[in-house]
Amino acid sequence: LQKAASQRVPERLQLDFSLDDSWDTIRSEIFAKIISCQSTAARNLEAYAMHYYIWQHVSKPGLLFVSESDYTTLLGTLRGLKTIPPLINLIINEASSVDADTDKENQGTGGKTEKKKKAKRLDPDTLPGNVAKATWIQQLQEKWICDKCTPSCVGKWGFVDSQTQVHLALNPERLDLWAAAILKEDSTATLNNPPNHHLFDPERLSPVLQRRKEALAASSSQASTSAPLTLISDLINAIHPQALPVTPTLPVMDDPTRLLSTSRFPGLDMPLAEFCRKYELSDDICTKLTTNAFKNSRSLRFLTLEDVHEMKFLRGEIAALHDALEMWSTAVPSA
Repeated sequence: LQKAASQRVPERLQLDFSLDDSWDTIRSEIFAKIISCQSTAARNLEAYAMHYYIWQHVSKPGLLFVSESDYTTLLGTLRGLKTIPPLINLIINEASSVDADTDKENQGTGGKTEKKKKAKRLDPDTLPGNVAKATWIQQLQEKWICDKCTPSCVGKWGFVDSQTQVHLALNPERLDLWAAAILKEDSTATLNNPPNHHLFDPERLSPVLQRRKEALAASSSQASTSAPLTLISDLINAIHPQALPVTPTLPVMDDPTRLLSTSRFPGLDMPLAEFCRKYELSDDICTKLTTNAFKNSRSLRFLTLEDVHEMKFLRGEIAALHDALEMWSTAVPSA
């Protein structure tokens, strides 16, 4: 007897094709693969439902693959990739077999009692909501292709705010969230406007940048409050001039590109391995620093954000290293 649908083991086959192959050629090769693993295959390919997804490029449940226009869309996605040809996962289900197997399992064997009818299990990839979300994800990928990637952007897609010009990399998590927000009727998210979510807030994503902005704001407020005192001092010097005029000392401005603020003194020098162990830095952080010839903690005070991006530091690793440098250093005493 033929096995029930819930007891079947999916067949995994490999099909290699060229971007120059026609849709008829691809259809024939796919149908040949189906016949090779299924003795009772249907007479044509229209009896099967097909979806495809590509890791990091087309998320699950995937897009339909039943017509020549679907094949043209796939070729456009593949030609736009800058990397080697990826692995395309093609899922093929026989639509009629699911209903037939369910009815077969629910039929009685001739006894007096009839088995309880089980609810038909739907394939998540074919649900209308998932198909609609996958379509929106594809439109977002076509809209927000990143032509000029910043050092912090390692993906292919990136959103640029038209007002602030802030660049935000669109990873699969953000694309999925954006597409789901567009499908909501009460949402303000559109193809050109991301949803109001913390994943799309650059300030919340970068605590280091937020602390830098707060430090600069505090520095500017202190400079504005000291202006009246400076005017009074100039008036007194005009009435009673001193023998040697005192040259005012300009405040040291903080450099936001440095990991260690210029308003802090470096701590005690120690070997790099001891520094990583003392401040609980991960092995990956220590390895990246060692690979780039850092040997002692005193050399870390010259690190900039551009340096750590070139060394392929992740955002969490940058934050951890910045936190370790602040604990290692001491604040400059105010005059």
